[in-house]
Amino acid sequence: MTLHWWHVALSWVAVLGGFAGAALMISARARAARRRLARLESAER
Repeated sequence: MTLHWWHVALSWVAVLGGFAGAALMISARARAARRRLARLESAER
């Protein structure tokens, strides 16, 4: 594997890792927002 393909492969790993990290952060924020909304709705009743 030449140096060029090492860079290509590492770039793909970095991009996919970034998207995976973003997906995890988005799902964590969505879960937190859902819990917060449920808490606010139960406090209104």
